[in-house]
Amino acid sequence: SGTREIWAPGSNAIRRGVVRLAIQEPIPTQGLTRLDSIRLRDQAHSAIAAVHRELADVEEE
Repeated sequence: SGTREIWAPGSNAIRRGVVRLAIQEPIPTQGLTRLDSIRLRDQAHSAIAAVHRELADVEEE
């Protein structure tokens, strides 16, 4: 998180700042088929949203 302050949407200017990254465990995909793509997308979205909330909570402290 923190990228909006560094690289604002629609801007070509990049500013100095701090970005927080969170590296999570991979989501297993072995054995999945195209029929699982929506569920996989939703699982990835949920994982990203959860970490984003955690990082936002850390910034507020």
